[in-house]
Order: sequence, then C-alpha cells, then structure tokens
Amino acid sequence: MSFPPQCASLPRMTLKERAHKLIDAMPDDSPSLREICENLALNKAIQEGLDDIAAGRVFSLDEVEAEFQERWKQRRSKSP
Repeated sequence: MSFPPQCASLPRMTLKERAHKLIDAMPDDSPSLREICENLALNKAIQEGLDDIAAGRVFSLDEVEAEFQERWKQRRSKSP
C-alpha cells in the first residue's frame, strides 16, 4: 500500500477534504472499499505522528533503546 505524496501535507484540510484527495489520487480501476479505508487509516496515523512531532512529543533514539533494553530484561527475568 503506497501513500500518495500529494497527501503528505494536509493538516489544514478537513477530514472530508483529505478523504476526497486520497480517493482521487487512487487509480480508478484498483481501489476497493478496503483499500480506501486502509489508505485513510494510514493517512490518519501519519498525521497523528506529524502532530506529535510538532507538539514535541518525541523520544530520542537513546531513550527508545533504553526502554527496550529494560523491557527485554524484565521479560527475560519472567521466563522459566
């Protein structure tokens, strides 16, 4: 599933406008309702990520690695 480049920066559009733009960017002969829904969900997730970045809700690579290391240690200590 590909994300149309023309839809990468749509934060000021309404959901209806974004949906129209995404659907219009899809080939006429291929999208099923499922593909349309998947593309809309992907667009929503990408926009939420961009909003998080803009709001400063991010983690450094070191923070993520430390968190995974801690979870891995806890998981291993619980296994028989």
